[in-house]
Amino acid sequence: MKFGGTRIGTIHLKRDTCYRYWGYLKLNEPLDTDSRATAGLVWQNEFGPQPGITCNSPGGNGFITTGQTSCYTRRISRDDGIFTFQAFAHEDFQNLGEGPWVVVAQGKTVQVSVEGR
Repeated sequence: MKFGGTRIGTIHLKRDTCYRYWGYLKLNEPLDTDSRATAGLVWQNEFGPQPGITCNSPGGNGFITTGQTSCYTRRISRDDGIFTFQAFAHEDFQNLGEGPWVVVAQGKTVQVSVEGR
């Protein structure tokens, strides 16, 4: 994940031995005040694109906030069929804790296609 041309963290698409996939974001340094960051996971199956999830979705460990450096999404199991998974991340800033959140950094992994069992 980059802010301008500077790498500020790494987004990972993870898989365990049960073929469950999740997004994981690791920042190089803890976040400052008025910032938050999250990893996300999007996927597609034979029915088309499915709704994405983030670290703040149920089963994740919440946004990265002041003083923290990492977060993860819940794990998504693949069923029979072909799935395509991709992880993404972004850092948001809110001026003085008021107003809208503005994306200041973002990144994503390549898409990974997985054959059914």
